[in-house]
Amino acid sequence: MTLPDGGSDKEIARLLREKLRTEREVWAKKEAMFEQELLRVCRENSEINKELRAAKQDNNQLLTKPAVKAVSSDAPSTSSTASTASAIEELIRLLKDKLRTEREEWAKKE
Repeated sequence: MTLPDGGSDKEIARLLREKLRTEREVWAKKEAMFEQELLRVCRENSEINKELRAAKQDNNQLLTKPAVKAVSSDAPSTSSTASTASAIEELIRLLKDKLRTEREEWAKKE
């Protein structure tokens, strides 16, 4: 069969195959680009997770580590015991504030 513009069925089939091959190549390039972007995002996510785990471990260690203040006398007086207790309470408050601040910062990053 000959078409009005002089092309044949074989020519049309060849052109369609060529067009399909070109479209597949374009899609393959886009797919490869998206795969690379996905891998990059996964690597970044992995690094962020490592940092988050390290920060969590640091915070847990800070919260569970006993705060000990050295007292020079053999028998601590009531006032030094009270000041040590208040220093420990202040340290706990500061650590809790730091933990809350770090959690808020990580939440903002996500």
